[in-house]
Amino acid sequence: MKKTYQNSQKSGEKAGRGKGKDFSSTSTFTCLLSSIFCLLLLAGCAKQVIIVTDARYYEGKIKALTDQLVKSVTKEKLAAAGTDKINRVAVMDFINFNGKVSILGKYLSSKLSETIIEKNYFKVVQRGEVLGVLKVNNIVSTGGLNNETMNRLGEGLNADAFFLGEIIDLGTNIDINVKFISSKNGEILSAASFNIDRTRSAINLMETF
Repeated sequence: MKKTYQNSQKSGEKAGRGKGKDFSSTSTFTCLLSSIFCLLLLAGCAKQVIIVTDARYYEGKIKALTDQLVKSVTKEKLAAAGTDKINRVAVMDFINFNGKVSILGKYLSSKLSETIIEKNYFKVVQRGEVLGVLKVNNIVSTGGLNNETMNRLGEGLNADAFFLGEIIDLGTNIDINVKFISSKNGEILSAASFNIDRTRSAINLMETF
């Protein structure tokens, strides 16, 4: 009888050890599944935060900027510029901080021109005409135009004002600054800026000349 009880006790201990082993395996498998699920969830979240700088992205930014520039021009600013109305404007290619014109600069200035025409704000001088007058006046960069030069360009282009833009890589994003300037005396009629995400495509466009 004593042997039977001992044998039963040993059998129970073996069964207990077997159950413990099964429980440990189940826990490990559950933890593994949870880890995989978390990794998949994080991967999904990472995809969601990726921003693609496509044409619609830039167009939205430029349209908001154009509205801000035009609608913030006051009568006082026009009077200070020696006029009461702006009829015809010239949009210069946006320059990088080093004074060079990148593909991104040409693209953004082109979109600005399109928006001005689309919303019927002003008449816009054609880009080819602008480049021709700049060449005649031996102007390589529009970054440091003085009042006298602006006045001369304004007369050559029959333009009442200029849109000058500058692109600056800040490391975390790319800053676009645009000024709306009278061609008569260099008076700044309005100024505005916006940021674009520093994606690989935006950097490539900014670094290609």
